[in-house]
Amino acid sequence: MNMVTKKWFLSACLVVLAGRESLADGLLISNVVARQRWPWSRLVDIEYTLLNEGGGLADVRVEARDGSAPLDLPFWSLSGDLSDVEAGERRIVFDPTVTGYTNMQMLTRFNVTLTPIAAPVYLILDLTKSVGAEGQIEYVQHGDARLVTEGRYTNVWLDVTNDTVYAADKLVLRRIKPGSYKMGASANIDVTLTKAFYIGVFEITQRQWELIMGTRPSLFSNETFYATRPVEQISYNLMRGSTAQGVDWPSTGTFVAPN
Repeated sequence: MNMVTKKWFLSACLVVLAGRESLADGLLISNVVARQRWPWSRLVDIEYTLLNEGGGLADVRVEARDGSAPLDLPFWSLSGDLSDVEAGERRIVFDPTVTGYTNMQMLTRFNVTLTPIAAPVYLILDLTKSVGAEGQIEYVQHGDARLVTEGRYTNVWLDVTNDTVYAADKLVLRRIKPGSYKMGASANIDVTLTKAFYIGVFEITQRQWELIMGTRPSLFSNETFYATRPVEQISYNLMRGSTAQGVDWPSTGTFVAPN
């Protein structure tokens, strides 16, 4: 039996300076250095310094190249300080062994560009607009006048409940930081979320479902009040996708695989 061993090398003692990335919004990434842990490991440490004059948190976008040729790095090959990053000296770890690069490929000119992006607190989708239309997506950033920080509240948009448009024609989601927590009936299961994610601040309403799916399945159908009522009479499979569904989000943008 012929066996092919797939290997992925950068180069021994590789050090790449990706330069100084100066951007707007008071965000700056500098001192970018990439080093492979060769010969002890194939992991690559990408170290950088983040300056954030506006406070708050930032996401970091990674663009990799071999010389000038772009490299496609899957998101699961990157870990570390990628989302909700505070200012200071930070590190991203790249694992080339889980990528599609194969068979003694020498990337001797491997280099990266890091771009900081202000991490939003809320995301607002205008469901009346088509994908890509101007104004379809709005971000609520740190420092927005709508956010309240007092007492037990930190950057909370309290007034979102005072306008029914956010429970009908628009969908508001709150960004959740990665971290660890306990779950289960007795809170004995450890769960760690490595990526930030968004979750809706309200239950999906009948009007939101109508705009997204084009149907009105709920039994409560009073024309005056239906719009802001929670949608009901929908199955688990219809809401999330069948457990036997053969396609997988985000590659298709349709269904979420059960695993």
